[in-house]
Amino acid sequence: MVEFTHVIQSRAGLHARPVAEIGSFAGSYEGKITVALSGVEVAATDIMGLMSLNASQGDTLHITVEGPEEEDAAVRLRTTLAACL
Repeated sequence: MVEFTHVIQSRAGLHARPVAEIGSFAGSYEGKITVALSGVEVAATDIMGLMSLNASQGDTLHITVEGPEEEDAAVRLRTTLAACL
């Protein structure tokens, strides 16, 4: 299991485009990815769940990656988050 955090830099917060990118990435991964904020945890493949986190600029997302090649998957997800959030 790999855990890391990401602070949202975008003024728009966790909006539709990054949610779609996170969901697409998670859907292609064989393992399990979860995203948590303020004690609420959702599967990264759950688009509506991600949107319901209502994450804003400055919020810290807690991400967990479990499964095969989780280190590589975490690095790729960090890159995706940095590019869109």
